[in-house]
This record gives sequence, C-alpha cells and structure tokens, in this order.
Amino acid sequence: MNMPHLKKENGSGASTPETGRTLVRANENALTLTRKEIDARRIIHHGMEDEGPADAFRDLRTQLLARAGSRTISVLVTPVARGRGGSFVAINLAAALAFDERQAVVLIDCNLRHPCLHQRLGVAPAPGLTDYLSGRTDSLEAITHATSVPRLFLIPRGARPRPEASSLPPTGCSG
Repeated sequence: MNMPHLKKENGSGASTPETGRTLVRANENALTLTRKEIDARRIIHHGMEDEGPADAFRDLRTQLLARAGSRTISVLVTPVARGRGGSFVAINLAAALAFDERQAVVLIDCNLRHPCLHQRLGVAPAPGLTDYLSGRTDSLEAITHATSVPRLFLIPRGARPRPEASSLPPTGCSG
C-alpha cells in the first residue's frame, strides 16, 4: 500500500504533514544491508551500477501514479506460478515508489505458503500479518517492520498459519 504525502517521524515512522498523526510506526528490528547485499538480493536503489532495472520500475511507478491521480494506490502483485518473479516485482515496485521522499510505502507479504519478502529485506519473519489477523497482536505498529530501503516498510507473513482446512468453520461444508 502506498501512502502519499507522508513525512518521516523520528526516523521510525510516517506521519501526515497536516496533522502530524502517526500512520505507521515501525519496529526497528531490520538488518542494515550494505549496497553489495542489496545488489545481491536484486533490490533496486539509487546509484546502481546498471540503472536499467531501476529505470524500468520508475517508469512503472510513474504510470501507476499518473492513473491514480491524487488517490492513494494499492497494488496486488501475484505471479502466474511459483518462482516466476512475483516477489522480485513486488519488492522493486515498492522500492521505486519509496524513491519519492514525500511518501512511505508499506509492502505486505500475503504469501502464506512460501513467504520470502522478510528474508529479501532483512527483517524478522514475525510478528506479521497472520499474527494480526488471528488476534495474537492487535498492534499495527508491532507488525510493521522498517527495512534497509528508506521509506519502505514490510508487514511479513508472521507465524505459520493453521492449515486452511482446519480454519473453516464446522458448518462451512455440509452434505
């Protein structure tokens, strides 16, 4: 999710300039990745040796923002099959959106079976989305993690969810 017109607050969150109200305050458990580590994880950044990938994601960002106008945008990225680049596109589109110093970007890993965004961005795998949805935590602040990419925050999957079949209500399937 992209939150326009935000400013950093004490280096650990984002707040609206009009009200100063904090919208996202991330926990600070991110690893600090070097440029070499960011390159190895195939994450775009300013000052890349090969700017081709960064330029491609900037172009995509520009097109999305132009279509959104003044509205906040939400983008769902999903691959056609496992291993086809969904995480690569999601991380790099989020990084391109975060290049804008007036915005903060929250990337949410909704891949419950094979989460990997936390590894790529160097943050703890939990607490995260499943912890919030299951009620193990009720704090968005607790599940929102700062990353080594400025203005990019991650909500990882969280604790492994119960198998889907056991999550159905007992009356969900009747014969």
